[in-house]
Amino acid sequence: MPITNHSSHKGGLSLYFSVLEGPTQNSPQDIWVAKRSSVSDNWGTPQRLGPEINTPATEGQPFVTVNGHWMYFNSNRKTPDANGVLPFGGNDIYVSHRQNKREDFGPGGWQEAVNVGPGVNTTSGEAAPFVFEDEMTGVTTLYFQSGRPGMGGVDIYASTRQPEGTFGPAQLVLEVSSPYNDQHPSISRDGLQMYFASDRPGSTPNPDSGISGPPGQPSVDIWVSTRASTSDPWGTPANLNAVNQALNGPVINSPFSDGSPSLSFDGTELYFHSAQAAGVEQNHALGRKKFQNRGGQIPQQNALAPSPPAGSLIVSRISPKTLSLWLARGRRSDYSRTQRLPGFSAWLAWQL
Repeated sequence: MPITNHSSHKGGLSLYFSVLEGPTQNSPQDIWVAKRSSVSDNWGTPQRLGPEINTPATEGQPFVTVNGHWMYFNSNRKTPDANGVLPFGGNDIYVSHRQNKREDFGPGGWQEAVNVGPGVNTTSGEAAPFVFEDEMTGVTTLYFQSGRPGMGGVDIYASTRQPEGTFGPAQLVLEVSSPYNDQHPSISRDGLQMYFASDRPGSTPNPDSGISGPPGQPSVDIWVSTRASTSDPWGTPANLNAVNQALNGPVINSPFSDGSPSLSFDGTELYFHSAQAAGVEQNHALGRKKFQNRGGQIPQQNALAPSPPAGSLIVSRISPKTLSLWLARGRRSDYSRTQRLPGFSAWLAWQL
């Protein structure tokens, strides 16, 4: 059951992610949560969230706000929401609230989700929500991806929360969008960096095997854009490999699909998934890499750590693909050490 996308909550004690609940990439997804008592503990056994969030349809790409009270996610459900609002398209963005930021179930946990409305959702399909709360201006912006007509392919859009609580008409984020597929925006806490996934030219070419797409064509890589302040436009995106290697760091993106980047709350860790080759198989990994990230700049002193060997932390096997989960830890000057996550290993073995 591959892990497809993820969001870590402030404090690093809760990890929300979606899981394919069937044997194919088109199987429905549900959102799960894993918890731990402290950042030094192993993750506990993950639990599937309740019917307030999950339905027989797909629910995925969860994002939990900084205060821990709101979860945004996308769903292709066909039924009305808690307010009787019907979906706008094949895939809409929804939001759920909870009273107790430490509870996922019961009266204090997540309540029935509602559609975020026509300012964001269209008939073209919207996904990958990320909410940036600007502490300097008080403005809240919802970033997301959409297939609506724009630059071409899938583009990144932004919608600002209005005084009455709804989200206004979404605008194309022109600086980071392209005629290709630009997806999964993730913003640093200070709002000065955006990480996203793209198959634009400049991404690592697909391998000759053709496993991840036409040989030689750009694969999905992680890209990054910066800006001087939250009132400035985003800068020209750069491939994370180019940025890291310029700092004498190793290659991060692979010739396969590397996506769903997600920064930790303090901005020192980047979570992402990767499908890296291991012989004739493919490894779906959820990685965590530490780096320095200060003042909205690309890391100046420490490049991102290299990934562990493909397949090095296998936790379950769905032939011909292998699911692995890992993290990299270390000192600020050396983030090459890896650590197994036994909580997920036990869960996935139990699921199978």
